[in-house]
Formats: sequence, structure tokens, C-alpha cells
Amino acid sequence: MLFSNCKKEAAASKLDYNQKANEVIQQLILDDTCNCISVIPNESKIQISLLDNENVVASISEKAIKELHLKSRNELDSLEKITRNFVLDTSLLKQTNIEVVKQKALRKLTKEDCLKGILVVAKPIFNKNFTTALISYGHYYECGLEPPKIYKYRKGKWTTK
Repeated sequence: MLFSNCKKEAAASKLDYNQKANEVIQQLILDDTCNCISVIPNESKIQISLLDNENVVASISEKAIKELHLKSRNELDSLEKITRNFVLDTSLLKQTNIEVVKQKALRKLTKEDCLKGILVVAKPIFNKNFTTALISYGHYYECGLEPPKIYKYRKGKWTTK
């Protein structure tokens, strides 16, 4: 009985994550002028930063723990695991004629292919209540992903802190 409830709770958390992650990404798209978005990497920003160096990982992890009001790195790791099955909802992209560009195709594109820019987004990490998100994004032809920013869900909209 106990295991059954744990599985249901984990499934609900993954569904909640997918819904809220799509909401915050859609808000970024609506606030931006881009006409292309790169495929979102399977890894979170923390996992991506492991390729950089340990200081970057520690810095991002510390920011996540502080801003998301987490108790420990273990709690952050648990929240990060939920991101693994993320699926981008493409309905807004279709409505706004925003093209999804695969990672391999990015290098071959020119600025003329996506005149208004290519938005690059890492999967957000949320607090337990899905009311605060840590998310990195930027434009491909600029310097890539910016340092993670905090977004709060207020009055039906995701806004920067």
C-alpha cells in the first residue's frame, strides 16, 4: 500500500513538472522576439554545467538551494530527477510559427534562417510547490545560456524575481 502511494505521488509530480515547465517556457517565448527555439537538452542546467567546471556547478546548486528554499543538495537532486521525462508542448510554437531547431542543425543555420533569434532554454528546476523556478536561457548567436534566473508564479503569470 505504501509503495503504491509513492508511485502515484511520483507520477503526479512528473505531470505537475511537465505542466509548469511548459508554462514557464511558454512565458519566456511570449516575452521574447525569437522565431526559433532549440531543442531543449535532456540535461538540466546543473547537469550541463558539469561539463564546465565544479565551481559553476557549486554556484548554481547553491543558488538553487537558496532561492528555491531547499534543505539540502539531496532535496535538489530529487527535484532535478523529476525533469528527466520533460516533453515540450509545441502547441504555442505552432500558433506563433516558432520553429524548433535540433541541436545538430544549429551550427548550420545562419542569422537569416531565424531572423529574430534562436531561443536556447535549459529545463527549469522548481521548488516543491511549483511556484518558483530556476531557469537558464539565452540566444544562440549571442553567448548561449545566461546564468540561471528566478521566476515566480504571480497572478497567473511567470515573472522574474
